[in-house]
Amino acid sequence: MIIWKAKAMSEADIQQGEFLLSQAAKNRQNSWFTRIQIHSAHGYLLTSFLSPRTNLRTDQWEVALKNRSRLLPIIVRM
Repeated sequence: MIIWKAKAMSEADIQQGEFLLSQAAKNRQNSWFTRIQIHSAHGYLLTSFLSPRTNLRTDQWEVALKNRSRLLPIIVRM
């Protein structure tokens, strides 16, 4: 059995994630898809930022709601 231990993403990891998600959205322009859905529920990455139970950070992405919810609008704007 493999047990994964979560670690906090570094600022570079977060920026890379933002870039990769925006690239995925741009790639849909080259396909037949007309819309994309950004899933931020059910334990996925964005949920981890939004939830005060899983977001135990002490930096600019920390526990305060305005900080926890910053990532989603950044991705949507990209």
